[in-house]
Amino acid sequence: MSSKYSEIPDEDARNSGEEEHHPIIQRLTFLQRTRRRLAPTPTCMLTVCVILQTIVIVLLSISALQSDPTDDIKCQHKLAFEAAYGPQDLRFQSVAHEFDHLWEGMEGNSTTLDLEDPRLDGELMETSISMFHQLHCLSSMRHAIQMARDGKDPGLDYHDNGHWPHCLDYLHKTILCWADGTPERYPMNPDGSFIHFIDGTRDIRQCGDSRKLIDMMNDAGKQVGAKAFTGASAW
Repeated sequence: MSSKYSEIPDEDARNSGEEEHHPIIQRLTFLQRTRRRLAPTPTCMLTVCVILQTIVIVLLSISALQSDPTDDIKCQHKLAFEAAYGPQDLRFQSVAHEFDHLWEGMEGNSTTLDLEDPRLDGELMETSISMFHQLHCLSSMRHAIQMARDGKDPGLDYHDNGHWPHCLDYLHKTILCWADGTPERYPMNPDGSFIHFIDGTRDIRQCGDSRKLIDMMNDAGKQVGAKAFTGASAW
């Protein structure tokens, strides 16, 4: 009679079998297999990247369509520099006709340019640049004072004159719109005493880049007479 012998498992094998059936080991094994099944493949990752890139491109395109193409010239304070106004220019404080040449063509013999209009899908439209509109209005108000001084009636309000009354209202709103909060103080003399008249000429303030706007008008053939404001140091 032959005897059959079975191999007696060693201690490590018994322990291994017991560990495989341990609840905690089974749970960990399940989680590891689940992670392997859910791990993103290179193809899946590439697809996700393409979708995200497409979304970004669409959002940027929508933003570009909604933006005003004149944004780069609309806010010159993005290119601001700090400066004081500097000494008063007495020529611009006079309505004498000998200084008329300083005001003529200040706005470039026309305050308008042909610029893209976002309301018309970028079609060119005659457009006024605010800085030159303001200079034009200031010049027209100076002319109204000259008329009164020369014995001519400049009118009382918009019923009599449609120009300077509009400018009076326009400049009033412009000043309130910009709401310049620069503190303006009594000027100080070299000896430490003060001049008790606030003229705003020595206070450091933020200034826009008028040179860019003037260059743009000149490039369009407008022959701007205004000189760019470069400012002065505190004095």
